[in-house]
Amino acid sequence: MNGESFATLAVIYSEDPGSAIKGGDVGWSNKADLDPEYAKAAFALKKGAVSKIVESSFGFHLIQCLDRTEERVYSRHILLRPKISAEEKTHAIEKLDSIVRLIRLDSLKFERAAMMYSQDEDTKVNGGQAVNLYRGGIRWQMDEFEPGEYSIVNNLKIGEISDPYESKDTKGRLVYKVVWLKNRTNPHVGNLKEDYNLFKTRTLQIKQDEMVNGWSEDKIKSTYIRISDKYNKCPFALKGG
Repeated sequence: MNGESFATLAVIYSEDPGSAIKGGDVGWSNKADLDPEYAKAAFALKKGAVSKIVESSFGFHLIQCLDRTEERVYSRHILLRPKISAEEKTHAIEKLDSIVRLIRLDSLKFERAAMMYSQDEDTKVNGGQAVNLYRGGIRWQMDEFEPGEYSIVNNLKIGEISDPYESKDTKGRLVYKVVWLKNRTNPHVGNLKEDYNLFKTRTLQIKQDEMVNGWSEDKIKSTYIRISDKYNKCPFALKGG
């Protein structure tokens, strides 16, 4: 309101690492791509206008509308996440500890505990079953876990439950979790029957890269390119995509 640059303030203050470095730029989005509260506020703004404080599942936003159509909005934002006190962290760990104790004593089944106590709306209805967001389904490869979580899962035996640990959810919020290792199988060997779509997608990507690189190599022969003196000794490689 005092005339300072929204983009500069986003770089300084926003806690969304993906957009902060771009001045809070979120790009063009459909309503379905955005958190419902964010979308509601963004689509209500006129071009160039800035919203009041908006609370979403990610935290608190200030949103600026850069452009808009009936179906899409081009926005940037400044995100601040609620801070969790040391007392709240301790309370969460103590509550998880008591739940883990009941499960280990077989006084409470893990699935039942997840449905009763979990605050993860995406998994609690399935008894806490984690869905692989990278490729769908419930099968995970060990290298798909974050480094800290990899160590925890890797050290569990089948049927064991971990101690509570600090992590981040899919929206980047600080959470505390426990993990139960339901089963473990030998590493999956790729085959056409089970992995046809994966092979198809990767093959298509390779062919697309080859076409783009081929087009670039052809066009570069007749295109003048000037490289700044400070970069003229850097190696140059064509990249597809």
